[in-house]
Amino acid sequence: MSGLSTPIYYEIIHAFGYPGDPTVLPEQLREREFLPWSRRPIRERTFFGQWGNLIL
Repeated sequence: MSGLSTPIYYEIIHAFGYPGDPTVLPEQLREREFLPWSRRPIRERTFFGQWGNLIL
């Protein structure tokens, strides 16, 4: 991580896959699956070359 100048308190994580079947979840989690949600634009959370250099 030193090559990316990533702060020590961050971990780089990627998640890939397909959504599962929400009917197999416990009721509390199932309800959350159908609530509206939004994501920050990728340019606000993706860095290029070095930590802190936002992709614009």
